Amino acid sequence: MSEIATPSASAGAMPALADEFRLAMRRLAGGVCIITGLADGARLGITATAVCSLSADPPSLLVCINQRSSLCAALAPGRTFCINVLNGDQADIASTFGSSRVQAERFLGGNWQCFDDGIPYLPDALCSIRCNVDGMIDYGSHRIFIGKAGAIHLTDPFRPLVYGNGAYHHLHPVA
Repeated sequence: MSEIATPSASAGAMPALADEFRLAMRRLAGGVCIITGLADGARLGITATAVCSLSADPPSLLVCINQRSSLCAALAPGRTFCINVLNGDQADIASTFGSSRVQAERFLGGNWQCFDDGIPYLPDALCSIRCNVDGMIDYGSHRIFIGKAGAIHLTDPFRPLVYGNGAYHHLHPVA
């Protein structure tokens, strides 16, 4: 499945609305993930919060990646990537992968391992979900990937890293 969706012609006409939208999205806290993949044998990775569950049957997720990203260019139907959901102790890794650092340097921090196909994952992340690209939709500046889960690695305890209002946070149970 591959599809192109485009915003309406008036989408770029209101810069004030775009600025307000960015401020509103800063208030939408989200779990922090590192999305990893390969291109010609080289490891690629980015920090992402635009990740969500799509379906349990088949087990699948949505991941939104800026089309200017080298990782976006490397992913295509049938290709493999990994979603690493970070724990509260991994803000430094999130910052590194969210920076303009050279891709190879991003993997210097963290205890990276690889699945059998070479896709890197963090064994001490809350979970790592190896996915096959099952579909893509271009929309505005981003490409929405449908990832069909193929392998899952889980760890404990549950202490997720969350990003909101321009900063990383830890979650604590309310009761």
